[in-house]
Amino acid sequence: MSAHRQEPRHGELGYVTVRVPNLERAQRFYEAVLGWTFEPGADRRPPRVALWGEVDAPTVDLLFRVDDLDAALQRVRAGGGHAEEPTREPFGRVARCADDQGARFQLWQP
Repeated sequence: MSAHRQEPRHGELGYVTVRVPNLERAQRFYEAVLGWTFEPGADRRPPRVALWGEVDAPTVDLLFRVDDLDAALQRVRAGGGHAEEPTREPFGRVARCADDQGARFQLWQP
């Protein structure tokens, strides 16, 4: 049995930073939509994800896997975000979204 790999391999996604104007608001949004929890410091599991606050313009465009895309899109809209209608891709259904501060991301259901 192999140990859980802590560091990404060459060429793999190693770190993601989501920059938003209001950190606490972003934490509440992503907790509600994706079930994320937050604690000080960096998550050591790849890919690493961080939220950075107090920026002028939000920047992000990432793809997150979800088990139920339709339910996740409802949570995005209920949380004050924007969700486009999903499209069918060879790898599953995908929808472009934005959080309640305008940071873009995509949700994907295989």
